[in-house]
Amino acid sequence: MKIERFFSFPSHHTFTMPPVQTIFERHYTKGEWADPFAGYNSPAKHTNDINPETPTDYHLDALDFLMMFDDNSLDGVLYDRPYSNYQANQMYNGFGADKMHDNTFLANIRKKIACIIKPNGICITFCWNTQGLGTKNHFEIEAIYIINHGDFRNDTLVTVERKVQERLE
Repeated sequence: MKIERFFSFPSHHTFTMPPVQTIFERHYTKGEWADPFAGYNSPAKHTNDINPETPTDYHLDALDFLMMFDDNSLDGVLYDRPYSNYQANQMYNGFGADKMHDNTFLANIRKKIACIIKPNGICITFCWNTQGLGTKNHFEIEAIYIINHGDFRNDTLVTVERKVQERLE
């Protein structure tokens, strides 16, 4: 497993940060990618954000968006949800704030992402932890990237995982 540290000024538009662009280019595979919390600037082919003002393909609840995909149909998923209720309220106009601490909702999101990624596919998770999808969903960590934002700000942790076998029901 690779661990690497970068510096970038923070932005709630994740894909505008140069280290994120570098990380994505390192792990991107051609094919079908989806982003259920896309916001702005997502490089995924299929984009969704619950905020109707974002330039995404869909404006659905993230789980409803993910349910549109068949099992083992995507080459990759970008999983970049708001990290806290504060972020959802302050940076994303409150959209989805009610669900950011709903453990059942978040577990269902992770399970559905694990199902729709093809074997050998990639999930890139952005968060303040490295939980990712996990081994119980048949994912193996390939790399962890730390993006330091200076001062007393939380780092952004980026976990890159690969699906090692089809998920067993």
